[in-house]
Amino acid sequence: MEVWYAFTAKSKNEPVLKVHADKVYDELRHAMATVITYLMELNLSRTDLDKELEIERLYALVDGLGIHAILRPDQMNTKIMENILTTHLATLCRDAE
Repeated sequence: MEVWYAFTAKSKNEPVLKVHADKVYDELRHAMATVITYLMELNLSRTDLDKELEIERLYALVDGLGIHAILRPDQMNTKIMENILTTHLATLCRDAE
């Protein structure tokens, strides 16, 4: 993650790198869209979910956890990140209603 964020920062001033950074961010967002889409298609999600909003929320959550893991590794570890993601995804599912 540290290398990725350094690359992303550099891409702000380097148009060639920006193309690559944008591609990776698009792929990350697509992965989040896949998770939300599958929850909905498999009828596991709550019926009141706003698909686009939930994609953006999950995308922001994953990105934010990555930043926290870099900036505060003493406070943000793998176990905590897994718990946060599991809890968040559970709130999107029918059983959490």
